[in-house]
Amino acid sequence: MNTEQIRALPLRTGTVAGVGAYLLGYVFTYLLVGGDVRESLGNRAVEAIAGQDVTYQAVGWVFYMPTWSRRCSRWRPLFGGSSSVDRIAQVDAFSAVLYLLPALLLFGAGLAVGRRRLGTADPASSAKAGATVAVGYLPLAVVGASLFR
Repeated sequence: MNTEQIRALPLRTGTVAGVGAYLLGYVFTYLLVGGDVRESLGNRAVEAIAGQDVTYQAVGWVFYMPTWSRRCSRWRPLFGGSSSVDRIAQVDAFSAVLYLLPALLLFGAGLAVGRRRLGTADPASSAKAGATVAVGYLPLAVVGASLFR
């Protein structure tokens, strides 16, 4: 891609759509599991010991689990090695929707940006326009990964 083609991409629209997809994903996850997390024994124990509610952080862990983020889905047994654990499947309170939520929101945001472009461009240009949602989503995903540690 040359400079002219990059300038033609709807980076502002893609960024806003990517930020929206990330924030909606977290908000939907919070709405789906926040109550269960808030009332969990673990959250209550942390609240009693540390004096703070960690619901936002625990919901963040749940939000990152479907992406198979290493921090959320891997653990080290006592005698070395590592294992992957699907924690969403292990907890009955968590909906299977959580697996699809990030992908559907990203796909929907990209589709919306691309369709906006479709009337004036070929399908390849629309696909490139839709991919600009990564500009807004990726930085928040990186910040969130360190925030929800």
